[in-house]
Amino acid sequence: MGKGAMKFGGKSGLLPKPKEIFKQPYKHQVYKKQTDSGYAEGILHPKNITRDYIPSKVFTPEQLLKRSAHEPAKKFTEDEIAKMPISQQFKVKNAQMRREYLKDSYQKEVERLENLEKHEELLKLEEEKLAQEAAKHTQSKAEFFTSPTLESYLSDPLVRPRTAEEQESLRIKKESNRLQTRLNADTQRAASLFELYNASINFAITEEKLEKLVDAAFDSKADEAWNNVASSTPNKISAVKNHVTFDNALVDIVLDNVNKGPGYEAVEDYLNGFTDDIKELAEQIKKEKNQQDIEAANENLNKVAEMKRTDV
Repeated sequence: MGKGAMKFGGKSGLLPKPKEIFKQPYKHQVYKKQTDSGYAEGILHPKNITRDYIPSKVFTPEQLLKRSAHEPAKKFTEDEIAKMPISQQFKVKNAQMRREYLKDSYQKEVERLENLEKHEELLKLEEEKLAQEAAKHTQSKAEFFTSPTLESYLSDPLVRPRTAEEQESLRIKKESNRLQTRLNADTQRAASLFELYNASINFAITEEKLEKLVDAAFDSKADEAWNNVASSTPNKISAVKNHVTFDNALVDIVLDNVNKGPGYEAVEDYLNGFTDDIKELAEQIKKEKNQQDIEAANENLNKVAEMKRTDV
């Protein structure tokens, strides 16, 4: 079963058309000839036909039931059926059950068709009511003067021009977007410059710095440090490395450092005074904590003094 069969209730293939129970009318209907239909007057038509409508023969549910599942000529009682052979009993009971089911199906089909006719009549009455209301509708002056016409569409522009307020609002939005884009680019450039500036500490940009780096590379103490590291176990080296890396990363996150130096956001916070506010808040919390500790110590001293007085 493919995915396309799910929209058909999980059924695939070509389903057979439902069989019509009443292939012919089950009740008499009054036929109304449509206007301007049929043969024109004075025009001959073929022989053995008529210009009048010949309605189909009506077969009521009772007639259909009598023709397809008629009642038996003799009705057997329960005692007579019990004395029959099993095969004969099955035939009699099967025929009776078929008549009951067929009669029930005819009744349900008639009810369905009658409900369908009532629904169609209600829809027709509703359409006629709407048509009458539409015919009685009179166009008001406001509707007449405000409803657009084909000439108005052709004479006026297809797109309404913006007003002065809308043009000014659009200009302000464009300017705001341009400034925001420029600010984002400048901020990113400043952050990159801070990273480069902090990383330049390790660059040999002067001869003195180059000599220091060369001397450090060939220093005996550096060789001893590397030898100590090489002689250590791999587990010890990985532990020290991870510990140092974690500490450095934690310090950089807390202080907002980049390449062991202050980053753009840290400098911006310092210039805006945010760092000073944090320091003042930390000092205030520290003072409050010290005051609480002093008060707690005084309470403990008073308790000890009272205990000594009671002992004396």
